[in-house]
Amino acid sequence: YNKENKILNAFGKVIINDESKNTFFLDELSSSDNLNKVSGKSIKVRLHDGSRIVGESYKKENEISIISNTEYTPCAESEYLIKDCPGWKLKSKNIYHNNKTKTIHYDHAQIQLFNVPVFYLPYFSHPDPSVKKRSGFLMPTIQTDNQLGDTFSIPIFLNLKSNKDLTFTPNIQSKKNNFYNLNYRHLNERLKLDLNASIDDNDDDSGTSNHFFLDSEIYNPYGTLNAYIKTSNNDTYMRKNKINKLTVLKSGFDFERETNNVYFSVESIGYKHLTAQNEQWEYIYPNIIYNINNIENNLYDGDVSLNNTFS
Repeated sequence: YNKENKILNAFGKVIINDESKNTFFLDELSSSDNLNKVSGKSIKVRLHDGSRIVGESYKKENEISIISNTEYTPCAESEYLIKDCPGWKLKSKNIYHNNKTKTIHYDHAQIQLFNVPVFYLPYFSHPDPSVKKRSGFLMPTIQTDNQLGDTFSIPIFLNLKSNKDLTFTPNIQSKKNNFYNLNYRHLNERLKLDLNASIDDNDDDSGTSNHFFLDSEIYNPYGTLNAYIKTSNNDTYMRKNKINKLTVLKSGFDFERETNNVYFSVESIGYKHLTAQNEQWEYIYPNIIYNINNIENNLYDGDVSLNNTFS
C-alpha cells in the first residue's frame, strides 16, 4: 500500500468480501481512491445467492463494475451431471454491474445448455440478487426426463405494481408438446387473488390441453368469501407435464360471517377425481352452519347456545 498515492496493489489469492455478502477472488488487484477504483485479473465471483461469475479481467469505477470474457451460472458444482459442465450458463463478452440501479447488463450474450449455445442475445439485463422484486427474466430451469426429454423453461416476471404481478413461463420439451404457463397475483385490503393457467401447443395434433386454477379471498363488512376453481380439459395433462401431482380437483365457494353471538357459514363444493374411470364427480351443496351463542335464560340463570347444521 502506497500511503502517499493511496494506491493498493495485491498479488496471489486476493479475496474481497463486499457489503452485499459477495466474495471476489483475483490473481492480481490494483486499487485507488479508497477502493472506488479497482482493476484486477483472472476474477471469480461467488454471489451471496450461490451463483458464480468467472471472467478474464475486472474493472470498477464508482458505481460501475465491468468483467470481460465472462461466464455466469447459478448451478451448484456438486450438482453437475457432467464434470466441469453446468446444466446451463450465460456467456458474455462483457458484464456491466450498476450498483446504483442494482442491474446486471450483458453484452453479446449466449445461453448455453451443457456448454452448447442455444440462444444468442445482443443485449440482456436482469436485477442483481439483492433486488427482491423487479420486472425481468427469472432463473431458468433445465431438467432431463425419460418421458418429457430435455426440458427448458425461463420465466418472465412483470412487476405491474407493488401489490400485483404477472409471470409468463414458456416450457420447451424435446419429446412432448411445449406448454406455456401464466400466473397472476393481486393483493389489497379486501382481495387476495391467485390465478394460474397453462396451455400446450398441440404439436402432436391430439388436441390442445390446458388447466385453469383460481383461488380468491374477498373481505368485506359482511364476512369473508372464498371462491376457488380447479379445472383441466385433460385428466393426465398436469401430471404428465409435471405441473402438479393433483389427482382430485376441488372447486366451489364458502362464505363465513361471525359476530359476538352469531356464527354463519355456507359452503358448496365439487370434486373431480382425475384417476377414476367412472363417476368422477362428487358434490356437497350446500353445507350450512348457523350458531347462536350466549342467549340469556332466566329460568336456569345461565346462557343457552343453539348449534344448527344442514347438509
